[in-house]
Amino acid sequence: MDQAFRPVFVNRLDAIVAFQPLSDTDLAQIAKAMLNKFQTRLKTRGIELEVTQEAVDWICSQGARCVSCAALASRGRRGRRESSHLDAGPR
Repeated sequence: MDQAFRPVFVNRLDAIVAFQPLSDTDLAQIAKAMLNKFQTRLKTRGIELEVTQEAVDWICSQGARCVSCAALASRGRRGRRESSHLDAGPR
């Protein structure tokens, strides 16, 4: 790490935590939990969403491709925009 970053930056770190990559099962559980929340929000607006296992698998394959979480963070911002459109109601 000393070779990659300047000492001024390294000295500001309190701890370094190494994480293991999420397994396919972990990703699927996270995706299902997020989709369940989304389905609940839609249901309050009278919209029913059916999610197949194939859809969950596809979502997981998209998330698993990113090396860093930058792509997921970008999707999260898009999700907030989507949420604001839902809050606006039908047009």
